[in-house]
Amino acid sequence: MMNVNKYEIFYSDKSCPILTPTETYNLDIEWEDYPFPKYGVAQALYECTHLNDYDVEHGYIVALNENEEILGFIEFCDNNENEVGINEKEVITFLVMIGASSFIFCHNHPIAPGEKEEWFVTPSIDDVRFMGNLFKISDLLKIEFIESLIFTKTCWISMWEGGKTNAYLERN
Repeated sequence: MMNVNKYEIFYSDKSCPILTPTETYNLDIEWEDYPFPKYGVAQALYECTHLNDYDVEHGYIVALNENEEILGFIEFCDNNENEVGINEKEVITFLVMIGASSFIFCHNHPIAPGEKEEWFVTPSIDDVRFMGNLFKISDLLKIEFIESLIFTKTCWISMWEGGKTNAYLERN
């Protein structure tokens, strides 16, 4: 059993950031069952958010501790069908305030009816550009950027593995 918190950043009247858990998910996931953190993160986000079902693009930064277990995640969405507006300042604030040792970036590629899913498992130019920004953040903060995942309707891929698809695990 694993508890995963979704966080939001609020600002006090003096513009000081306050990291606040907004939802807690109790997942029937044994972290030890996953050989690499990306598999556990993918399954946890699939179960918490169902981001494979969204009609607009959503992005998530998932913070991990020194044992590569989930500390929590923050969601970004600006209701634009084809891109996620992610504020790098909020990424930095979240990672520092939660005490992350490493992080994984996840986002979905929505698929319209009639479109072929295989077109959407390839990173876009904007995805690659944003990865560059995340690497800069990682270098600056000395917090390891260990993975970037893309979710579609039926599978997820690792940008590091060059497009190998991974099916979601269905649990009852």
